[in-house]
Amino acid sequence: MSKQLNNEKQKVGEDSYWNKIREFNLTRTRFGWLVLWQLIETIIPFILVWVFVGPELKKYHAFNHYNDLLNPHAGFLVLICLAILLWAWTIQIVSFFYRWQNADSFTFTLIFSLVFFTLIMNGCWLVDSKLNLSVQIIIRFLIGLFIAIGGLFLGVLVTSFARNYRYKVEEDEEALLLAYQNGEPIPTKAQLRLVRAQKNHEIRETQAKELDEFKKQLDAKLLEAFNNKTIDKHEVKLEAKEAKKRERFVKRQAKKTKKEV
Repeated sequence: MSKQLNNEKQKVGEDSYWNKIREFNLTRTRFGWLVLWQLIETIIPFILVWVFVGPELKKYHAFNHYNDLLNPHAGFLVLICLAILLWAWTIQIVSFFYRWQNADSFTFTLIFSLVFFTLIMNGCWLVDSKLNLSVQIIIRFLIGLFIAIGGLFLGVLVTSFARNYRYKVEEDEEALLLAYQNGEPIPTKAQLRLVRAQKNHEIRETQAKELDEFKKQLDAKLLEAFNNKTIDKHEVKLEAKEAKKRERFVKRQAKKTKKEV
């Protein structure tokens, strides 16, 4: 009976996990909506910075004001780009808490902001270098690719934290709604945290028991394999001794045969 109950609990846990994964996949930010937010947060602001104060277009004095920046020009440009990063992440966080965007948008915001920031700042030393255009493009591409890969890993980590936070909020909201519908006292945040802590404690206990059981099974298998190996070695030695005895017996018989002949 207890085994059946444990199997049912495990099945419910797996169903809950896969339901959350499915829900996360189905509630990703729509592509068009995501592009619109990225245009507002990162793409348009960084393009404006690149056009009007970027070092690559500084020879076009009609609209570019890179040479008009305070000295050092590159240092002041860094401050401008950092301000754009602050703008992008402020909009991202606010839109996430107001549920205008979902957790996956953190990854795209991080990648776009870091790549644009790097491309603009690389122009400060590439423009004045003696490298030809092809080499500059290759260097920009490699640096941008490296930054994008790093941003992807970091963005996935931030997205995971944001997703877990959203799940906790939804669980609390569901508990509050259920209590309200059943006419029960509305639980406080502290009570909800205690319930969640109890669940996590039970999960950790279950995992610890499963780990102990796995260790016992592994030790038993290793001991069985060692015993089998020891038995095999013993059998091999016995067979070797018997083979030597048979060989000696055959030699003795051969000598007797010669003598009789």
